[in-house]
Amino acid sequence: MSSSASSSREPRRIQVSVRAKDLKNAASRFKKSDPYAVLTITGGPYDGRRLGRTETIRNNLSPDWCKIFLVDYWAPGTYCPITIGIFDDNGDKNTDPMQARSDRPGEADVGMGEATCDLHEMIDSPGNERSVDLPHEGRIFMHAVDSVGHSGGGSS
Repeated sequence: MSSSASSSREPRRIQVSVRAKDLKNAASRFKKSDPYAVLTITGGPYDGRRLGRTETIRNNLSPDWCKIFLVDYWAPGTYCPITIGIFDDNGDKNTDPMQARSDRPGEADVGMGEATCDLHEMIDSPGNERSVDLPHEGRIFMHAVDSVGHSGGGSS
């Protein structure tokens, strides 16, 4: 088998990062929200697969999360919508905000907005970034780039 035929069967490993701007405050009027994001594939062959959760950023309505999500992308134009849910972390404030406790929202956490963008739209956009307005207030930015030196394999 030629090397081009075998390489076409390996996915591109894509790094997805997320940030938000001007989120609506879901906390009391005397403090700011502590947002985090949960990313889920919501269509295509991996529908329902949860990619994970970012760290919580305390008292911030324009967070730029550090967490990078790896997604295997099999072919250009493949349908792979990613939904980003933003939540106000109302859990234990004594835990390290850089440590994600779970990839699911906590019982006391409040939704701050949700947006969906297809992975190929991110990859094909200028600067590999797409932004989506949230229904009430704010905007989510999603950035996708090829992972350097990936070796194929399963989705992370």
